[in-house]
Order: sequence, then structure tokens, then C-alpha cells
Amino acid sequence: MAMNSDDESAMVIGAATSVLATGYRGRKGFPTQNVLAAISFDLKFAYVLVGWKGSAHDSRVLNDALSRPHGLRVPQVKMGKKGEKQFRWSKPMERVMLEILAEEVKLGNRPNNNFKPSSFTQATEAIKGKFGVKCSGDHVENHLRTV
Repeated sequence: MAMNSDDESAMVIGAATSVLATGYRGRKGFPTQNVLAAISFDLKFAYVLVGWKGSAHDSRVLNDALSRPHGLRVPQVKMGKKGEKQFRWSKPMERVMLEILAEEVKLGNRPNNNFKPSSFTQATEAIKGKFGVKCSGDHVENHLRTV
């Protein structure tokens, strides 16, 4: 399996008869097939759609999955406290959090494998200042469990 880091896609090399392969020939000259897969937060497949020719645009495959009677269903955004949207982490935010918490470890602000509340506050303030988002110590503490 080959991974493409630009668009997080994977390519599995296989073989098909020449009759079948003709309709699936992609822009690079060899047979390809699109596969749409969605996973749940516990990393289990929630939906898989196979069969589209490799030359089909991703938006066509997605529209097909969304329009099927028992097709892909996108869950609604869960609301947090007081009707606020759920906090979404980006990779740059995560990097800032980890850099600050690593520095806190160097300073000894992690006794007994637990960070002090002031460490979470520092990470929170840095993320708020750099990214202009509403972030709390709870967001930092909860996200740290998933990293």
C-alpha cells in the first residue's frame, strides 16, 4: 500500500483483466478505483463505498455516498456547555500545546505524572493568543489524553 501524504490517500496495487481495466484507467495510465471510507472516533469503519472508476472526481464519489438511501450520514456537531460548538483542535494548536507542556515538564511542573493547573492555564493562554479561539484548561487537559 502506498500512502500519499499530500491528501491522506492510499493506493493499493492490484490486477484486473484488460476488459475490466479499460474503463478504470486513470489519468496516469493504469487502472484505478476510488474508495470512500469513513471511520468513527473509536477507529472502526462506519461507512465504505467502493466501485467508482479511478478517474471520477472525489466530489462525485462523496455526493453519491450522501445521496444513497442508506449511504453516508454526517453527524451533527455536538454542542458543548451553554450551546457552544465543540472545540476543534488543529495540528498547529496541538504543537503549541505540546511545546508548552514539554517546557513545563523541564521546569518540574509535573509532579506525580499530573500537570499543575497552572501548566494547563499557560497552554490555554498561548493557544488563545496565537489562534484567537476560545480554549479552556479542560480542552487542553482532555486533548492531552488523546495525543
